[in-house]
Amino acid sequence: MFLSLAALPVSSQAPPAKDEAVHNELRALRDGLAPILGVPNPRLRVTTEDVGGAFGLKTGPYPEYLAILVAAKKLGRPVFWMSNRAEAFLSDNHARDAYSDVELALDEKGKFLALRIRHLGNMGAYIGAVGANIQTVNLARCLPGMYDIKLIDIGARCVFTNTTTTAPYRGAGRPEANFILERVIDEAARVSGIDPIRLRRRNLIKTSAMPYKTAVGTTIDSGEFETVLDKALALAEHDGFKQRRREAAKRGKYRGIGISCMLEHAGGFPLEATALNFPGGERVILGLNVQSTGQGHATTFNPMLAERLGIKPELITHQHGDSAMEIAGYASVGSRSAMTVSHAMIKTVEALLAKGKTIAATVLETAEADIEYGDGRFGIVGTDRAISLFDLAARAKEMKQRGEIPEDLDTKVTAETPLTFPNGCHIAEVEIDPATGELELVAYAAVDDCGNALNKMIVEGQTHGSIVQGLGQAMMELNRINYQNLSSDGRTQYDMAKRFVSQAEDALKAKNLPFANNLADKAASIATQLAGR
Repeated sequence: MFLSLAALPVSSQAPPAKDEAVHNELRALRDGLAPILGVPNPRLRVTTEDVGGAFGLKTGPYPEYLAILVAAKKLGRPVFWMSNRAEAFLSDNHARDAYSDVELALDEKGKFLALRIRHLGNMGAYIGAVGANIQTVNLARCLPGMYDIKLIDIGARCVFTNTTTTAPYRGAGRPEANFILERVIDEAARVSGIDPIRLRRRNLIKTSAMPYKTAVGTTIDSGEFETVLDKALALAEHDGFKQRRREAAKRGKYRGIGISCMLEHAGGFPLEATALNFPGGERVILGLNVQSTGQGHATTFNPMLAERLGIKPELITHQHGDSAMEIAGYASVGSRSAMTVSHAMIKTVEALLAKGKTIAATVLETAEADIEYGDGRFGIVGTDRAISLFDLAARAKEMKQRGEIPEDLDTKVTAETPLTFPNGCHIAEVEIDPATGELELVAYAAVDDCGNALNKMIVEGQTHGSIVQGLGQAMMELNRINYQNLSSDGRTQYDMAKRFVSQAEDALKAKNLPFANNLADKAASIATQLAGR
């Protein structure tokens, strides 16, 4: 069972509207609102400034946005509405709220033979953003996780109820899939008597089997799953657990350990574009469709672009948050921004330099084959004759205005990026006081593989933050529905939350958690394993 969750962001919805403009998410929001309003997409302009943490919650349209747009149109003046946190708790999209019946078949040696899942997902009273995709496609694509399971039978039903709409929030189907696998594997270990770690290791997909075609039709391109498991066990000092459990028993405490291996599909919507524009002077604007909601896009992408162009990062301006830029793509969800934007940006740079060599050949009066680019300059091979990127951009604008060339150096490219499959292993230790039931997280180890990390500082920060958020979901968060008055009476336990977060931070510090290549939305899946341990 996956309990219903509410995001409860500190920064709640606050979109003002003027005529047909709204302030919140970007292209995904515009493309969702415009058809409902019955206007062409370009008639509706969405602009965003700083947006707080979203994790999928702030991507799609809410009914209030339509109401203020219509009101602004009728009144002919700006209309402003701000959701307070109490109403956000009741009416913002909820998440999870699903139930799965799972069966795992094994042979006498503990080899996985087949997996059967019957999944029931609550849509709430109305269909939400992304609709039923979360409890169907998103969930199924994560199977069979890190395990070699040749046969999979999965059936999902999505039902309407009288509860709040469910939609993407921190994982959107992927935590559910990994929770399903890890819980049934733990149960298989209990029934068969096979050690849980040995059972997992016996069924991991081998590195030599990559690329691995799964039973659900995806292809896992790479992975070193046994290495990830071994590193997590070493980081958690798993061999010393029995001794730590005996010491806890002497203190009158129960001590348990939980392990979870996971794999997710990252990328979601494969198309994304980037734009490079030269406004004049020594400045280039990197235009992105994806909205930064705390992921540090400028910190990540600007240095990458600077390296590709051979210029200083401070010459680059990061720009986002305006649908009028007409940059194709989708929202900052599904662990997609880093991989799709970096790929599109590389393609954009390649297209820009190809145009630049052609234009530079004309300006420098030589053959295009003799032009080379490096350190921010187009030059003639074997000579000191060259022109800087910014000077060529200015000349190109003049040449285009005179009709001498069809395009200047302003460049926009859309690229398609295939799914990737980040994976990892998390191990948690807890102690329980049998007299009071008090739970303490005493250790947490995490090893994750997301491939080539573009910015280690940001990835490490997301590792810590996502683990704590995942622990919160596993241990404290629950929406209880009062069916007599159809309201939610879930409560935020601030004192307990403060104490639990402090414990989580202490556990991370105690382990001196190293850089572990994490994608932010994974820990919500992994930490849920604590609930079963």
